[in-house]
Amino acid sequence: MATATGSSNVNLVMQTGGAINVNANLTLDGTGTLHLEADSPHSSSGAADGTGAINIASGKTITAGGAVTLIGADFGISGSISAGSNNITIGQSAAGTLALGTASGSLLSDTEFDNISTTGTLTIGQATTKGSDGAGASASPIISGAITVDELTLGAKNVTLVSSSTINDDDDTGTAIATTGTLTLTSGAAIGTRSARGPSSRSPNRCAHCRFAALASV
Repeated sequence: MATATGSSNVNLVMQTGGAINVNANLTLDGTGTLHLEADSPHSSSGAADGTGAINIASGKTITAGGAVTLIGADFGISGSISAGSNNITIGQSAAGTLALGTASGSLLSDTEFDNISTTGTLTIGQATTKGSDGAGASASPIISGAITVDELTLGAKNVTLVSSSTINDDDDTGTAIATTGTLTLTSGAAIGTRSARGPSSRSPNRCAHCRFAALASV
């Protein structure tokens, strides 16, 4: 995406109280960032009422030269998102419980995570809106409540999960999260049954490169 005169590095912000459907390829040139905010709490209609999803159609690709932020009540990532070495952030439009992988009521499946590509950090559970004017006025951070995960195989992704409550395995069997990249879990309460490995344990509720009993394999 560029301006009519061909200038690159254009940032794109889309906010709505409803759904955002990406049904064509979308490319942001240069360092252009992308912010898609469905079910926006700043909308004058349907604000954060739990009905606005972000849907990327199968076979369609979002390519960003800068960071990508997705905020919505639900997500249908059938197409692909590629952000190179830039960060990708995915958060809910209203704070609530968040299920991932095959966990009951999952908002993002393992297949959808496979469709997301970045060598930067993929943050799930915390995102900041673009405010009432799309440029940051009255912007608000939204942090998920309790997060449950199950059977997520994330390859080499660097993943951060953020919860204002607990982070736990959905069924306490098998592996909940597997990545050869960096895994950081930050919560306001307990994180599974924690068994920290190595010097990366930073505080009771924050750990990177850690092994959690029945929760994560890294």
